[in-house]
Amino acid sequence: MGTRAHTVSTWFAFPGRHIGRWFTSALILCLSLPLNPIWPVAPDNGNEPVRLEFRLEADDVLTVSKHQDIQIIQGPQVESREELNRIVLKVEETGANYAQLAGFFHTYARTPAHVGEYKRDRDFESRFLIYRDGHYEVPDDFIMPNLRSLPTFPDQAVRPGDQWSADALETMDFGSLKVKLPARVDYTYTGLRPLSMPDGSRRNFDRIEYTYTFNHRIQQGGILAIAGYSACEMWFDRDAGVPVFDANRLVYRFFLADGNVREFHFRIDSWYIRS
Repeated sequence: MGTRAHTVSTWFAFPGRHIGRWFTSALILCLSLPLNPIWPVAPDNGNEPVRLEFRLEADDVLTVSKHQDIQIIQGPQVESREELNRIVLKVEETGANYAQLAGFFHTYARTPAHVGEYKRDRDFESRFLIYRDGHYEVPDDFIMPNLRSLPTFPDQAVRPGDQWSADALETMDFGSLKVKLPARVDYTYTGLRPLSMPDGSRRNFDRIEYTYTFNHRIQQGGILAIAGYSACEMWFDRDAGVPVFDANRLVYRFFLADGNVREFHFRIDSWYIRS
């Protein structure tokens, strides 16, 4: 769940620099972020298989608090933006393997980052399905959530070190131009790992690492192609059936028909509360 698409569209007028051979640039992009975990991890204390799945019940409320540090780069020039996103979703209906959620995505921002007060930016409404395995179904009427089906879990129990792949979708909205970017996501389950909580305590949750790249020709709306790379780690509460925290590092590059490129770097931390 995220609001990155709005951020990219907001800053899309920022000038870029010329890069003619964009396939080479996309390769450099994919190699530019490390695959090392964002935090050091302790050895796992067990090897028992665990079934990971979302378990939401009628009238549950899922609240997500996100902090985003964003850089927009053009050669030696760097612009910045900082966002606080608050997502509040209520479970309206449940079925055998899904929950229907409805609610709002609120965005507060300040520019440049870490300077001045946050100002309310935009609000988005949404209604969508999330299945037990994490797959989303979002009607085309809604922009959010723009990051969909992350994570998606396998239909069997996993042990530390198990790996799997699943499809996901990222959407971007530029007004008259709406872009859907499919991605194949690679997951690794690393077992129970400690997480430092906001109250200073440390608790163990199931930790998943996942990465994906995309490199799509668009050739519409003045955009030739969009390339991206994402590395994420998530702590998931198997008992509550919801995530607890995730940290995402993402780079976008937009290659434009006029020969310019625009680059966006995101550092996003998200906390989840089910009530």
